[in-house]
Amino acid sequence: MSDRKTVIILRGAPGSGKSAVADLLERVAEASVVSMDRFRTDVRGNYHFDYSKLDEEALQMKTDFGLLLESEVPLIVLDNTHSRTWEYRWAITLAERKGYVVHVVEVQASFWTCLSRQTHNVPTAKVREIFDRWETPMDSTLEDRMGGLEEVVDQTLKEIDKRLVRIDDKLDELGGEDGE
Repeated sequence: MSDRKTVIILRGAPGSGKSAVADLLERVAEASVVSMDRFRTDVRGNYHFDYSKLDEEALQMKTDFGLLLESEVPLIVLDNTHSRTWEYRWAITLAERKGYVVHVVEVQASFWTCLSRQTHNVPTAKVREIFDRWETPMDSTLEDRMGGLEEVVDQTLKEIDKRLVRIDDKLDELGGEDGE
């Protein structure tokens, strides 16, 4: 991204694509990702939701996020549904206190698209509940801090270009073009 420490808070309904965005940022921009999904996925890649562990998982997510902030990781992605603003306001406050620039990115898809794409077997009624309770930030101070996805993509592409130049330079050092 840039020389500034950055936090991207992803929010979206199950199946909207937020985890795909998080995975992309992890691969191409070397972001550190904190995702509730990762606490619920076993070593074989199977997803297990246990309502009784929700508070424990939320605490673990906040702890991991805080540790990344303390370590001054340059790019952190927080990936969760975040259907209501209070569910991520804590992250904005912590990140800003640590000198991070915060972008809240809402990954959108229609109700029917989310139902067809989501891989966690969230019941239709639960997805409907998430859509029904969805909050769009109306607090102007919060809106002022929200970054658009285009800016995130542009910054990511610039960083990829920089890394490609470094790779080309390294290849040249190792023996010229095309690895000769």
